[in-house]
Amino acid sequence: MAITHVALDDSKRVIVAGILRPEATQPELREIPNDPRHIRRLFERLLHAGPVHACYEAGVSGYDLYRQLTALGVNCVVVAPALTPRRPGERVKTDRRDAAKLVRLFRAGELTTIHVPTEDQEGLRDLTRCRDDVRADVIRWRHRVLKLLARHGRVYHAGKNWSQAHWSWIRAQHFADAALARTLEASLEALDQALRRRAELDQAIETFAAEPAYRTAVGALRCFRGISTLSAMILVTEIVDFQRFHRPRALMGYLGLVPSEYSSGERQRRGALIDMKYRDDGSVHYVYKVPTRGLLGFRQAVQATKIAAVGNADPQVAHDSTERIVQEAGLDHLGAGGMGGGPFGAALIFAPPSFLISTSRL
Repeated sequence: MAITHVALDDSKRVIVAGILRPEATQPELREIPNDPRHIRRLFERLLHAGPVHACYEAGVSGYDLYRQLTALGVNCVVVAPALTPRRPGERVKTDRRDAAKLVRLFRAGELTTIHVPTEDQEGLRDLTRCRDDVRADVIRWRHRVLKLLARHGRVYHAGKNWSQAHWSWIRAQHFADAALARTLEASLEALDQALRRRAELDQAIETFAAEPAYRTAVGALRCFRGISTLSAMILVTEIVDFQRFHRPRALMGYLGLVPSEYSSGERQRRGALIDMKYRDDGSVHYVYKVPTRGLLGFRQAVQATKIAAVGNADPQVAHDSTERIVQEAGLDHLGAGGMGGGPFGAALIFAPPSFLISTSRL
């Protein structure tokens, strides 16, 4: 049966639908309010004529629009906007032009779809991202408190910042000026609130990690160095299913951990292997030798033999590879800013096929 293709260019208040009927060569454009009732009315009319395939670019509507269309019986996909083909000479961009272009590319099969998580997976992912936002708030308020004290000659030299002794020193600081004293008090209150929120979210994430749906995957990931329950939950919620990636290179491309290149003719221009903004603090653990005892050994002991063997063997491969790169480069040490502390380390964690096989159905 002939299929009607629909592409939606959605915004906060309005949706422009580009419709290509089976025998049509030019798309039909319709503008409707971004409201479930109007969306349902449009697609119910289209479904009366036959099957409907729809798409829209990931963006402001999230996945709610996808779930609404799927519930109506529409074969809907969400496409990656960064991978949508674009003509370099196009200088005019409107919602109607975008909808028309998108539906043509959709029917031609030129769009790249993305994985759509379930509502539970999306909710847990939002929880881990909320925790990361609170972590950033903690860092900001810590900086504000330290800079406020430093501007008035109060600098701590007795040890490390934010230790118990440092906290006692901060709370012992007093200012004669009433406005300045209130500023410090308000800053410390905000920092305390952010720390409490972070602790509450950590506890909530720990609770979800113990549920049957995530317990096995989190336990397997915790067999690797530098991965705690929080890191494992972030990986599980962001990647969702490791089996989606047939090769480690595909996973690295999804994470954005691949070098750039801009070459033409005889000129070759390759970007850096690593961008510091993608640095992974956990992967720096692979610079050092692999321990066989302690908390990591306990985590591996409670896992199945096959998974524990992967967690124990692959870190040794990562460490040996890092050592070889350090020696070939003539470096004394490869810290968090080097290749062992960012995407390279992450690739070594997830690259071994044994790991992908072990976690593919967790």
